[in-house]
Amino acid sequence: MKLQLPPATKQVLHHYTHLKIGPHIVPCPYYQNLHKSFANPVYAGKGTPQQIENATNHLFHQIGKNPTLFDPPTIRLYMVMAGLGIDCSGFVTHLLDTICEELNLGSLRLHIQPKKANLLHFLKLRLRYKSQTSADILTSPANALSINHIYLARPADLIRFGPQHVAVITQVQKRNRKISSITYWHSTSDYLDQHGTRKGTIAIKNPHQPLENQIWRETYRGKNWTKADFLKSSPSERGIRRPSFLSKLPLSTFSSL
Repeated sequence: MKLQLPPATKQVLHHYTHLKIGPHIVPCPYYQNLHKSFANPVYAGKGTPQQIENATNHLFHQIGKNPTLFDPPTIRLYMVMAGLGIDCSGFVTHLLDTICEELNLGSLRLHIQPKKANLLHFLKLRLRYKSQTSADILTSPANALSINHIYLARPADLIRFGPQHVAVITQVQKRNRKISSITYWHSTSDYLDQHGTRKGTIAIKNPHQPLENQIWRETYRGKNWTKADFLKSSPSERGIRRPSFLSKLPLSTFSSL
């Protein structure tokens, strides 16, 4: 049995990993604008895949270069130099926003809350939630519930790597009604030239043990940066978090095959 994201949300995920730049299919690179000084979210690591795709094709037209003459790694380099890409919270925010709309829950804007009751922070989130929502806010107690048992994990749950990074669970595989693997996606600055939107799988050997005791398979050049990042935070600061606004959805929401 396989539990997965609903169709429209899966399509947005696919678009981030298959940007059409000229004749090429390019996975979205990682980019984070630490100062968030740009009004346009596409230049702050917060754009939709369509916005990033359009801005990149416009970039090559603007600088008078034909993307046909470059390979995808070079195109990604041009994108990052121009400030085009997606950071981890931007990536997850757009997926959650899509699933909210797909399930007739309204915009994510209506659900996201500041970590602390603060009128200024509340107004910022309401007015510019896509650029103001961080990994920490998405997985904070104000917006997410801790899932303390792996066997309860389901699509749209988040994996918190402390306050600085977040991934989204996109698929849960079960065998004989027991969870056997978790697939997650994130946008990461790790993995050298393969930074950006990436897929990872965690094989579940003992669902009663924490995530760090399972088998993490997102390895590149002999290193698993993702698991290393997960272990940097204390146990209380890491783990699976379920967005509160999705917590009452029945398991049947996630198509079982």
